[in-house]
Amino acid sequence: NERLTRTAWISFISSLTLGIFAIYFFVGLKDYEVFGSAEDNERRAHSCILFDFFGPHDMWHLLSAPSVFFMYIFVLCIDDDLKCVPRRSIPIF
Repeated sequence: NERLTRTAWISFISSLTLGIFAIYFFVGLKDYEVFGSAEDNERRAHSCILFDFFGPHDMWHLLSAPSVFFMYIFVLCIDDDLKCVPRRSIPIF
């Protein structure tokens, strides 16, 4: 009868939501090239999306970092419902 705690659910849903938005911006970067001259880079420059400053690459970083953080919190909190159960009462295998 193990159940996920509210913190685990919130962190999982937050990670999933932010991850989906991060993947959206990552997929939009498929024509982004790292190598090339400065002129080529200016020609391929993406428009700014957020605050007329952040582009799709920045949005990918700004959304994927908290997504990974919330997934870490989810893994950290996944067994919090067992913290008051004696260790001998927890079946492992």
